[in-house]
Amino acid sequence: MRLGIYLSCVSHMPYLVVLDASHNQISDFFEFQPPKNLKEVNFSHNRMTKMKDLSAFSSLSHLDLGYNSFSEIDGLEQCCKITHLSLEHNNISRVSGLDTLPLTRLCLRGNKMERIEGLDKLTSLQVLDLSVNRIAALSGLQHLHLLGSIDLEKNLIRDIQECKHICDLLLLRDLNLLGNPVQVEHIHAAHEAPARIHCGRGFHERGRS
Repeated sequence: MRLGIYLSCVSHMPYLVVLDASHNQISDFFEFQPPKNLKEVNFSHNRMTKMKDLSAFSSLSHLDLGYNSFSEIDGLEQCCKITHLSLEHNNISRVSGLDTLPLTRLCLRGNKMERIEGLDKLTSLQVLDLSVNRIAALSGLQHLHLLGSIDLEKNLIRDIQECKHICDLLLLRDLNLLGNPVQVEHIHAAHEAPARIHCGRGFHERGRS
């Protein structure tokens, strides 16, 4: 479903479950009354700059806000059913406001993050994409014991010893460190570590599954 800038008509669609308003020129953030059954929303590739309170969107489970101009994460605290969230290619430098969400998949690819913070309470998280940021350390992931995939491609990680922060993540099967300034000899050494630490190509899954 492809919509234009004017979205108020959505409020009169009580059985709407999926809304795709991507690749438009929308600048207003959810400026409509939520249909009670709305579960999946794609607002990627628009012109949004500021997030607002989404507590009225109680059924929302998949939200794609990629390729906008958000600098802060706000207004999602009461969205207690969101499991899939994409904020790729925005201007986010710090993660906040996600502590109460039951996220299983989170994409923050292509932002301005320099450290991993604000994720330690996301204990349901299984897939995490932090690629194309400015991250130099893996501290901040050690309590996410359900993580199976971590994408850190094209960051600033120099020392393979940073993997000490994730050595207790027993379900981890895919760790992508391509495009980081890690020494080649350290990468070779890492292949002698348990199979759950893998310095090959990681996941590049986008949106919902």
